[in-house]
Amino acid sequence: MHEDDTQADPQAPDDWVVLRETLDPVEAELIAGLLQSGGIDARIESRVFRQEPLPAIRAMSRILIWVPTGERAHAEEVLASAPTLAEDEELPGEDGPATA
Repeated sequence: MHEDDTQADPQAPDDWVVLRETLDPVEAELIAGLLQSGGIDARIESRVFRQEPLPAIRAMSRILIWVPTGERAHAEEVLASAPTLAEDEELPGEDGPATA
């Protein structure tokens, strides 16, 4: 995940700011969902361009998470207070794949 505190976009509405930038659409959805569960109106903007066999180029693979400018500080607090898991850590109650 990439954080850019000074990101400005000439096409962006005046009352919104980029909170986070990622290359992973699942990560973007998780971040937006976390923000929305904290009462923040978060929006995702995909700037992904794919044309095979073009390799992944950062400038053509960005996904931006936008929040209202006035809610930026609260959004940062919501993300900072979110629990994190180490890559080898399991969620509580996670016993592995479900079996029928």
